Amino acid sequence: MIRATLKGLAFVNDKQNKPAVIDMIMKEWKISDRDLANEMYRYMASVMSPGAALNMEGLQLLVDQQRENAKVSAQVKASQVIDYTFVEKARKDIGFSN
Repeated sequence: MIRATLKGLAFVNDKQNKPAVIDMIMKEWKISDRDLANEMYRYMASVMSPGAALNMEGLQLLVDQQRENAKVSAQVKASQVIDYTFVEKARKDIGFSN
């Protein structure tokens, strides 16, 4: 399942697949406006990382934000929240680099 997800993310992230991804956005999300679907694709592509790599600094910012929203005073490390080792193994198995 993880490998399939990573391959799907790689497909979406590959600029050569942009027309097919826009078609999928339109079909799956029932959007008839191609310009809107293109804009959605542009946004998705801007936030996705190549090879589905996780940015631990970015994750730490999200953890800190949620900790503050929940009024938790104790420091929480991102590594306490997520175990990414199985994803890293899958990335390595299918040939993604860091």
